[in-house]
Amino acid sequence: MTVISQVILKADDELRYPSSGELKNIKDFLETGVQRTRIAATLAENEKKIVQEATKQLWQKRPDFISPGGNAYGERQRSLCIRDFGWYLRLITYGVLAGDKRAN
Repeated sequence: MTVISQVILKADDELRYPSSGELKNIKDFLETGVQRTRIAATLAENEKKIVQEATKQLWQKRPDFISPGGNAYGERQRSLCIRDFGWYLRLITYGVLAGDKRAN
């Protein structure tokens, strides 16, 4: 949920106008919009490269994952793991767009 939605819903639930602090949060959110969309576009455009590099680094750090008995052993399991990396990157992109800082 975006900052704007959060502020509006909270104020409405409490039957009040948004506070000056909440309005500042909205202002800050809007001021970073261009930067957030640029970051999201960069992540989307480079998804394949990012996922490939992450996969390569993971297999180097944890070769046991792709060894017999590992979570990514075998072609099918490895493909599912790589697919999940793409999903995680997409979720991160959504968080960037929404201005969600909870993952920090």
